[in-house]
Amino acid sequence: MTEENSERTNRISAIASTNIDQQATIPQLANDLRSTNEDLHYPALQRLMIAIVLEPQNIEIVKLQDIIGILNKFHITDTRPELRELSTAILVVLDVHGMCRNKRRCALTSGWALIHIILNSDEILSRQGTEALCKLIVADEEIRHAMYSKRFVDLIIETLNDQEQIQKQSSSSSSSSLSNQEEESEPNFVKSGLLSVVLNLAQEIENPTEFGILIPVLEQIKKTGEKELKGKAKLILGSLQQEQITDPFQKHLNEKDEEIKKLRLENERLNIEKEEQRRRCEILEDQIQDLQPKPPQDFPIDIINPDPNVIILADIDGIQKRISTNQTKQNTITLTQDLDHDIWQLEAQLNNPSYPGYGSIGIANASHPIPPEAHPANQPHANNMATYGGRWNPNGSVYHNAVNPIGNAPYLNNETVMLEYDSQRGTLHFFHKGLQQPVYVRGINEKVRFVLYIKNAGSSFTIQSLKKLSAPTTSHIYGENAINW
Repeated sequence: MTEENSERTNRISAIASTNIDQQATIPQLANDLRSTNEDLHYPALQRLMIAIVLEPQNIEIVKLQDIIGILNKFHITDTRPELRELSTAILVVLDVHGMCRNKRRCALTSGWALIHIILNSDEILSRQGTEALCKLIVADEEIRHAMYSKRFVDLIIETLNDQEQIQKQSSSSSSSSLSNQEEESEPNFVKSGLLSVVLNLAQEIENPTEFGILIPVLEQIKKTGEKELKGKAKLILGSLQQEQITDPFQKHLNEKDEEIKKLRLENERLNIEKEEQRRRCEILEDQIQDLQPKPPQDFPIDIINPDPNVIILADIDGIQKRISTNQTKQNTITLTQDLDHDIWQLEAQLNNPSYPGYGSIGIANASHPIPPEAHPANQPHANNMATYGGRWNPNGSVYHNAVNPIGNAPYLNNETVMLEYDSQRGTLHFFHKGLQQPVYVRGINEKVRFVLYIKNAGSSFTIQSLKKLSAPTTSHIYGENAINW
């Protein structure tokens, strides 16, 4: 037999055992209600309420004793409120004067009258009030719904929490203060009675979600409460669990925890996206930086000297170099810098006192050996070089492998000539006094070096700069003419 069935059996037995006593005492209750001793009135009304609820047959005895007339006298204006309320509740149960037209209000009146009896300090009376209210809850739907309210739940929390508060404070309280606290706490039989009411409501009402708020205090009673309270708390929790009812505060906390988890995950996702965006920005900035034209990078100037006794290299200012000859003979000189990557630019000025503009400048295959007295137009050098000549070479032509188309401006002494070699495009362009010339070389796909040619004694080339560029300065121009390398 379950604890719940055992409790119901005990309750029925208790009701049956008191029926005869209640019938016998109703005349005495009538006498107490007629008494001039007002202290007898309220206890008599409480016992009368219990008698007619627990045993409806007592209603006929009440009518025979003319108790209804006595109850009506408690409705005068100077009657104590608690007497008026309790007498009204009894009249409602007796259904006198059609007082039950508003069934819910009548149920509230009857139910709370019994709650006040349960709160009585007389244990016997309190337990009888519990039995009476539980009987009405099982039998009357209006009573069930009237008692299933926030007001009742608040009363349960207030009544049960006072003992819990005492237990929390007992470890640090003195014996006298603990005694005072125990006096303020409701007796266990009152708490047991209220728990019985909660249990009946939980079992009779479908989905009693309002009782979810009681779960924490019921869990505490189940752990630390008295045996009787512990058993009822366990039964109520079982009934709520069966209905899948949870503590709304805990549910709220769980929802908040879940919301916090989601926010943290979202924050982590945003941080990851933010970090990814930062990295992308860095990559784009680097790419933009790479695309930005970089300042030309100067490189040191040095030569491969095929005839040191004739060809002289002189430093001018730490950057510019002058390459000159002290004898009249063929002199082809290469710079040491290999042009196998990137874009390279060379600026130079010719100075030939004997024949102004007689000289040339260009590129040579880096692997081609250039001996003393080599001429760019003679074989086998012509196949491995391409040079841009001045006025006397002849008339500004570009010479490569016996091909020498004209079209570029012939340069004279002390006029700046610039060469731009683009290893990625395989092109060599020529500039005269800052202007791009139409004849250029294309199809260069091997390592080359800059080369220059001078002949007459006292003639020279001044190398003004050797630079590596980040971007080409050339463009397509009108009348351009390409020589294939």
